[in-house]
Amino acid sequence: MAESQNNDGSTGEQEYIPAPEYKHEDRSSESEEATTMDRFFFWLLDWCKNNEATIDRFMDLVFRLTIVGTIIISIMALALISVLFFHPAI
Repeated sequence: MAESQNNDGSTGEQEYIPAPEYKHEDRSSESEEATTMDRFFFWLLDWCKNNEATIDRFMDLVFRLTIVGTIIISIMALALISVLFFHPAI
């Protein structure tokens, strides 16, 4: 079975280019110019790299809570509309 080729002669497969490896540089002790924001940023990068599973679980929780919150707000809106339009005393 012959492979189809693009106009440039390639087969359409993309070359895999690995992402560059993150290397932590402790800039806080290097000079006086390292600010609190620099230290926080590098701490956050290290934490994110070491806690990918925790971040995935957290994002899953946020997603589920967003869906549940949307459903609850929709039910409350329907209840308010039904009270405003169908209550006999209004």
